[in-house]
Amino acid sequence: MLQSFNRSFSKPSDKEASSFHLGPAVTQVEQHPHAASLLRHNQYCCSAVVLNQHWLPATEEQGSQLLSPGPRSDPGGTAPSRRQPAAAQPVLLQRYKEASSSHLGPAVTQVEQHPHAASLLRHNQYCCSAVVLNKNWLLTVSKCFEPEVTNRAVLRAKFNYNALSENEFQRRYRLSTNTFRFLCEELKEITPLRASTRMTLEHKVLCALNFYATGSYQRSVGMGKYLGQSTVSKIVTEVTNALTCPGMLNRHINFPKTAHERNLIKQKFYTKYGIPGVIGCVDGSHFHIFQPKKAVEHLFFCRKNFHSLNVQVVCDSDCRIININPKYGGATHDCFVWNNSQVSTFMETLYRNGEQGWLLGDSGYPQRPWLMTPINDAADDSPEAKYNHLHGKARVLIENTFGRLKNRWRCLNKDRTLHYAPEKCAKIITACAVLHNIAIDFMVPLLEQDDTDALIVETVPQEEVPNSSLRESSAEDLVRGRASRRTLVDRLNRLQR
Repeated sequence: MLQSFNRSFSKPSDKEASSFHLGPAVTQVEQHPHAASLLRHNQYCCSAVVLNQHWLPATEEQGSQLLSPGPRSDPGGTAPSRRQPAAAQPVLLQRYKEASSSHLGPAVTQVEQHPHAASLLRHNQYCCSAVVLNKNWLLTVSKCFEPEVTNRAVLRAKFNYNALSENEFQRRYRLSTNTFRFLCEELKEITPLRASTRMTLEHKVLCALNFYATGSYQRSVGMGKYLGQSTVSKIVTEVTNALTCPGMLNRHINFPKTAHERNLIKQKFYTKYGIPGVIGCVDGSHFHIFQPKKAVEHLFFCRKNFHSLNVQVVCDSDCRIININPKYGGATHDCFVWNNSQVSTFMETLYRNGEQGWLLGDSGYPQRPWLMTPINDAADDSPEAKYNHLHGKARVLIENTFGRLKNRWRCLNKDRTLHYAPEKCAKIITACAVLHNIAIDFMVPLLEQDDTDALIVETVPQEEVPNSSLRESSAEDLVRGRASRRTLVDRLNRLQR
């Protein structure tokens, strides 16, 4: 509304005539911390019209037209006649009072009494007149003036991301321009995300990417200055829902379903780390969230003394996320998340069907024929110690995966907190996982400040799982799991001789 009234009062030619005075003044008031308070005050719409004392005489003609809107613009019939000359600033404010006593007078009085009015009047040594206009009165008056095109929708339309350098684009949005174009085309193809009358699909995606990359609604660069906070929140929700729809998840987060796909991953792990049969690495990491409702808060308060989601991720040899489970609170143990996950059931089914393959997990997971964990208290230079060494070298991939995910998409970083309900936080984490895989597929490098090697990745080690916490039917699986691990230890020992 502030911009709308300024557009009405000062045409482009007027601003060009005295841009030295008017332009900076309008900008200062629009950015003033008390402007929003005045806009909301007493349920009136307040337009802060900034008139520099040197610029005022040059705008007497426009001022008199505004004060004297005539029969078509004056709902109360009390406004002065058109073309009545404007006076000095104090008289100008008084004439606004007299223009429509039923709407304008009481409102101006309210603003004069507002505690922030004086601050606006003094701000930047400009003279600010806070003119309060009733909604209906303003709509009528605004028809008398040719509006200057400065609304946010037009500014957004003029924003050209192609003008950004590749480095600047990646700094703002964490993807390359080619990757961004691919993402937009894919979202158009397989999701319901579409452009609106006020914003293109590309601008929506840029807005969401900027939030994922920074975790902030108030970003001063890129699209941030063209969007309000509530608008950004709605767009983030819309894009997040699109990124986590079944079509996108099935395309970008896929646990290998065929024996051929699994064999390719096993070969990569063996080539890099010398361990046969590895399909992936599994671990859980805590993602900070805002305090949930009291009734469920205890489910999300982790032993590190903050509210979180305990997100289980399985990665392959390239740090791609091939499975993610973000639905459990921070109070849930890794073992419980694993035992109640689809990937656990799938791996068990492979074993029952005679296929040899396993994931690598830390001591927080139960030893199974399809899940290999470290051997505690292994003697130095023993076959068990050699197994632990290779196991640890390979399993560091999952820590690097979490590091890359959180450092590329800083809304997930421990220095940020997702201020949403847990269910929506889980969706945002999953959306970032989709983007993480797309970035890897397109070989988008991490920024220098986001390089995982230069940062310490926070891990949350879990205590070894007590037998009492396991299912009754798992005792036999535990015995078989240890036997499978023993066989693997002996095989590695023979290979290293």
